[in-house]
Amino acid sequence: MFSSLDNLSLHIGLPKTGTTSLQSALSGVKGYAGRGGPNGIPGLGKEIRRIMLTNSPDVWLNDVTAEIRSGLVRAVEKSAFLSPRNGKSAIYSFENLLFTDFFVDERSWYQGSAAYTSVDHIRNIIWQCFPKLKELKILITVRKQPDWLASLYAQYSNRIYCASQAHFEKQVKRTIRRFAAVPPLDLELLVAEAESKLQPSTLVVLPVEAISSEAFWENINVWMPLKSFNPSDYPKVTLNKRSSVANHWALRPYRDPPRTKLNRLCRKLKCRTRNPNLQRRLGIELSSDLRTTIELVYLESNKELNRYFPDLITKY
Repeated sequence: MFSSLDNLSLHIGLPKTGTTSLQSALSGVKGYAGRGGPNGIPGLGKEIRRIMLTNSPDVWLNDVTAEIRSGLVRAVEKSAFLSPRNGKSAIYSFENLLFTDFFVDERSWYQGSAAYTSVDHIRNIIWQCFPKLKELKILITVRKQPDWLASLYAQYSNRIYCASQAHFEKQVKRTIRRFAAVPPLDLELLVAEAESKLQPSTLVVLPVEAISSEAFWENINVWMPLKSFNPSDYPKVTLNKRSSVANHWALRPYRDPPRTKLNRLCRKLKCRTRNPNLQRRLGIELSSDLRTTIELVYLESNKELNRYFPDLITKY
């Protein structure tokens, strides 16, 4: 174990909240060990998520997962540096630590994994890997639910055979109906849970809608061991990678896994979308009616989020 680490700044999600842009900016920062960085280990984040975020400590502390834990420690150890203010420090970012897949993996998330996709569970993993850690700072990036759900659906569309406008609207309404009051859809509950487990000075919550503002990057500086971004030259980033037109997202080509002929037939019979390839090329749109429906569900709880980022122009 890299027991001499004093400070770890950890970004834990959510996905589709400008995380690729954030990681790209962090990749040139001293001490960065996460995705996109020079010392990152390909596939490590997925293994952490697959093993540690779906099992209790009794499982992920055994000998079978020792290599995964040591991989995380090695990645951080290579990047750690001595900070005059915080001692030996490092930065790590993996955006899926708080989340399992809506739309494509709902059953496992709802029945078991949700218990472990929590800040407290992630904190326990970190303390086990770095038992002498003095300070753990956690960054959570959030995004308004309508755009977040649309972006998430577009991201996972390569695993959805029936991906289309009609399927998107149906699945979003179904998801809201079943999981409206469950983190991470309810952002206020998500952040409140994190706040209850951490000291206020060690939790930073940022809305991705403000990612192009100086205030966003000034708060990133607060989260990191060293002030690495100057307000005058903060990174210029693009929020939407798949949405080149407002309220419209492109869908990804379907990634067809190996299946038997019977499974392929059952899949086609189950999919009621006519000409799914054509529907996929058309992409999806977030209509004003659907946006309003989602916004009304979270109107009050989102207002509570504003106290976490009072200095930012963006308000929920």
